Amino acid sequence: MRRRVWGTPALLLLSAVPVDGRAQSSALTMAGVACRARDAVVFLGSKEATAGWCAGALGALKLGPLVLEGSWFRANRMEPTGGAALEREAGEVRGLLGVSPSRWISIEAGFAVRAFNSDAGFQQWQIPSGGVKLAIPLGDPTFTAYVRAHYLPPMSQEVSAGQLSGDARWDFGLITETGLQIAPRKGPLLLGFSYRLERYDFPGDPLGRLEQFDVLSVFGGFRLAK
Repeated sequence: MRRRVWGTPALLLLSAVPVDGRAQSSALTMAGVACRARDAVVFLGSKEATAGWCAGALGALKLGPLVLEGSWFRANRMEPTGGAALEREAGEVRGLLGVSPSRWISIEAGFAVRAFNSDAGFQQWQIPSGGVKLAIPLGDPTFTAYVRAHYLPPMSQEVSAGQLSGDARWDFGLITETGLQIAPRKGPLLLGFSYRLERYDFPGDPLGRLEQFDVLSVFGGFRLAK
């Protein structure tokens, strides 16, 4: 029910944005991804962290001002890098729907599902978000940088009993992401990298808890545009 309530105003906002005629282009992007993911929890002055290599894919379809993006990754082994963290597996599926009123800005709504599995049990996070993406031309059309910022509305997370994130709702959540795309003028080749950082502030006595997730990605594939 929360997802429906949150999604309705987001879709209304997307439909109300005036669109610049320069954004009326079409493109298809598909790429493979190599990445490194890290998750960290800070609670009562102690920090537990895990990190590991991951692989996945991403895709994007642009039809005029509408942009649909999707990605997934899987990390078979995230090893402890601090505190008493346990080794675990991780995976994520993420989707974004945006409208581009101009070539350089998109207003977006997103939803991701992320899961962790370890000897302590199974965690599944459901993460709605909304925000903007800004494309930054770098002089040569071959190179385009971008930045993205999304607010994460509070949402309960149900996990196995005894885990720090169990049955909790964050008070504040934020995603920031930056990246660079390299698309040579001749041919459909696409290369690039991105870095995404997520922050979640959970309530609690006496100090609450902070959880961070970040992923550094390198990708390569093709982009067909007209």
